[in-house]
Amino acid sequence: MFLTYDGREITSYTWRTRLHEVADIAGVKKAVRPHILRHTGALLYIMNGGYPFSLQKILGYSDLSMTRKYIQMTNMDVKRQHNITSPLKGL
Repeated sequence: MFLTYDGREITSYTWRTRLHEVADIAGVKKAVRPHILRHTGALLYIMNGGYPFSLQKILGYSDLSMTRKYIQMTNMDVKRQHNITSPLKGL
């Protein structure tokens, strides 16, 4: 999916190295790893109204149990999501 300047496939080592460089430039102090981005993307997908079953397909899992590990929400996340989608909201 990602290529080097001369058209070769980028290695996982190069991807991680560049990710760390960009995080440093951006002033990000927390750990930044490709897998953390995968988890963050999955959680943001759900928080923005995405469906767990479509996320399961996107992540490439055959059952929902592994997908659930990606979308562990805090109590505040659950409350915020409930306030957005509650069927009682319209009453």
